[in-house]
Amino acid sequence: MSHPVFRLLVAILVAGSLYSCSRGPSTEMVVGKTKLELQHQLDARFAEKQAVVVGVRLVSVDKNKWNGSATIAIQGSSVDLPVSVTSDSLTTIVTFDDQIFAAVIQTAMHNRFAILEGKYADFVLDPKIFGSFSQTLVRDKKSFVERLQVIGPIKHIGSIYFGSGCMAHNCTLQDAAWTIDESSGVGKAIVLQTYDAQGAMPQNRVFRLYGASSADELPAPLAEWAQQEGMTAMNITPDVPMYQAPPK
Repeated sequence: MSHPVFRLLVAILVAGSLYSCSRGPSTEMVVGKTKLELQHQLDARFAEKQAVVVGVRLVSVDKNKWNGSATIAIQGSSVDLPVSVTSDSLTTIVTFDDQIFAAVIQTAMHNRFAILEGKYADFVLDPKIFGSFSQTLVRDKKSFVERLQVIGPIKHIGSIYFGSGCMAHNCTLQDAAWTIDESSGVGKAIVLQTYDAQGAMPQNRVFRLYGASSADELPAPLAEWAQQEGMTAMNITPDVPMYQAPPK
C-alpha cells in the first residue's frame, strides 16, 4: 500500500497536468509557432514575392483559438495580414483569406513602386528598384546605364511604369527603355545597340531584350517604344536566363 503523502503528491501532479492541458498552450508559444508555420506557407505559396514574416500579434478567443495579424515584409514594403490560429501545443494551424492576401500583395507592390511617381527614368537604377530586373540586366548594367544619360520623366500607364533614355550625342542610335509592372513587381528592359556601318553596309541595329524571350512578352508601352525605334523580328536578341548551379 502506498503512503498517503505519496498518493497526495501524485494527485497534485496529475491535477496540475490536467489543468495545464485544459488551459491550452500559452499565447507566447503560439506566436512563435504561428510565425514558423506562416513562413512555411508563404515560402510554399508565394515564394516569388519573397514574403518574410517579421512579426505576429495574437489574442486568445478560446482555449485553443487565437485571432490576430502578421506583419509581412514584401519587396521592401511591410503590410499586415489578418490570421486565425488553432493550436493544441502539438499542432498549429494558421489560416488566412487568399483574396485578402492578394490584396495585401497589391498594396505592398503599389507602396514599393509609388516612389517612381514624378521621377526621371534613371531613378530605376536605385538598388531597391533595380532588383526587379533579370540577372542578365544586372550583368549588363553598364550598357543600360550608358543609355540613360538623356532622359525624360517616368510615365505611369495603368499598372505599368515606363521610362526611356539614350546615350548623350547618340540618341536614336544607343537607346534604352524599361517597364515595371507594379502588380507583379517584374521589370523588363530593352537596350538598343547600333554598330557602325562596314563599307556600304547599313548600320546594324540590335535590340537586346531583358526579362523577355520574345517581343510577345513585352508590355505594351515597351513594345510600342521598340517598334517606333525600328525593332523587327530580325534584329531582336532575346533574353537567356543566366545559368545557376543547382543547390547542393
